[in-house]
Amino acid sequence: MPNNIVSTLIKLVVASLIVGFVMSYLNLTPRQAFESMGSAAVEVFEMGSSVFEWGFTYILLGAAVVIPIWLIAMGWKMLRNK
Repeated sequence: MPNNIVSTLIKLVVASLIVGFVMSYLNLTPRQAFESMGSAAVEVFEMGSSVFEWGFTYILLGAAVVIPIWLIAMGWKMLRNK
């Protein structure tokens, strides 16, 4: 079980990094994405980006897209298996 969790986390980080790079290429900044989500998200972004300047910004931006899609896919899979 732990190996599966680690593997899933690595896949999510890599997918988030790729999506973050693509969004950056399209000139969609993390600040723009989080400002549209509300002030709490902006505060979380500012705290996180000050800690991990380079990669964390792109991972966080990509995760804003990847994680909800992954959660929906996992929920859909669970519903189909019942």
